[in-house]
This record gives sequence, C-alpha cells and structure tokens, in this order.
Amino acid sequence: MFDIFNQHWTLLIVAAVAFRVVEAILSEESSRLRWYSLLGFIVIFYGFDLLISTGIIVMGRATIQFINLAFSVIILILFLLPLVSQLSNPTARWWVWLIPLGLALTAFGADWIVKTDLEKIEDVINTGIEAAQTESTSGIEALIASDYQDSYHYNKDRLIRHCSRLFSEPLIEQIINKGLNIDIDNSKASAILTVLVKIDKKSSIYRQYFQPAALVTLRLELKKQPDKKWLFNSAEPIEVNQRRVNWNIIR
Repeated sequence: MFDIFNQHWTLLIVAAVAFRVVEAILSEESSRLRWYSLLGFIVIFYGFDLLISTGIIVMGRATIQFINLAFSVIILILFLLPLVSQLSNPTARWWVWLIPLGLALTAFGADWIVKTDLEKIEDVINTGIEAAQTESTSGIEALIASDYQDSYHYNKDRLIRHCSRLFSEPLIEQIINKGLNIDIDNSKASAILTVLVKIDKKSSIYRQYFQPAALVTLRLELKKQPDKKWLFNSAEPIEVNQRRVNWNIIR
C-alpha cells in the first residue's frame, strides 16, 4: 500500500491520472501517447523499488539513490510536458490546471509537514551520528531511552559515563554514513547502521594503533515513547573493519 506521507509521488501519480481523465473529456484529440510514457516510467519506478526492497536486486546505497533520482527527474519532466502544452493552447481551459497542481502541492506539502515513523527514526539516527561526531555527551543522552540496556552497559547512566570517558580527549574527526537498513514493528524498530569513522590524529587510539579510520557496523534498537518520539533502547557493535566484535572487545 502506498503511504502519501511516506511517498509523495503517490499523490503526484493521482494528479497525473486526474489530469489525463479531465483532458480526455475536454480535448478533441487524443494525447494518450504522451501519458503512456509517464505511466510506464511510474510502473518501472515502483517495480525497481519493489525489487530492491525484497532483495531480488542488490546494489550499493549510492547507486540506488542515483537511479531513484534519475527516475524521479524523468517522471517529473514527463508530467510537466503535457501541462506546458496545455497552457500554450489558446483554447485550453485554465482551471484544468488546478486539479493536478492542487494534488501535487498537497502531496509535497503533506510530505513536508507530516513525518512518518521511518523519517523520525532516520532523523534520530542522523542526530546521533552528529552528536558522536561532535563528541557531545549531552546530545547523545537526549536520544537515549530511560530503559536503555545493552550487553555491556546495563543502564543509561553507565552508557553516558562511558561516553564521557571516551570524549574526555579528542577521538573522532568525522563520521560518514555508509548504509542504513531499518525494520519497524509497531512501536519498536531495529536498524543496521554502517559508518566510516575517521579517527582524530590527536587521539590515543590513533597514536597507539596508527588507525586513520574504521568501518563500523552497529545494530540499533529504538522504541517509540509516549510522546511519539523515537529513542535508542539498545546498541550493539557487530563489526569493525569486517571483523566480528562486541562491547567487551572495543570498550
């Protein structure tokens, strides 16, 4: 099922179909060929998204984003061309424009105003990355649920004390998000996050291991709070530079 608050293209498709119906009723000549290409690309767009989500096609995150952007640009161009043609027609009825434009504005407006759980979770994770990069213990603390627990930190306070100790000296120069997969189940969510952590050259870790960077994979558990916010409920390291690890190894 399409979710207009998660996929703004849904209402844009409705706008295209609505305009095609009205144009067919009012126009004396057929413009079906102009819309077949649009609808064809829409089908390909969602078909590609389905193949990626089911794992039938496996591609890198950057490649998927580039292909989605290319499809989006093509669909937008094919959507606008008939509208421009209609406007240039002196006998066209101007009010016909209100149907697709109104729906399109509603689609993008709804997507901008209303955030889905997926978007909220992505925001929390990105905020957490920024807090870790700036070595802000208070920033991390604001994202941690009161009932937090992992295999090494038995509660939130112990985690925060650990962060304070780590950030007592320069540690992180930059964190780059290399991949994120999120699975939501009602009020709980699980995410696999892979980041490239560039080590600050002033840190003791760099001086000891001469390690300029580390590719780190984490399993994050999040829980929706009564105020509808999502907070981290647990975090477990999985790999560092493709080697299996846990908190006892990297603490």
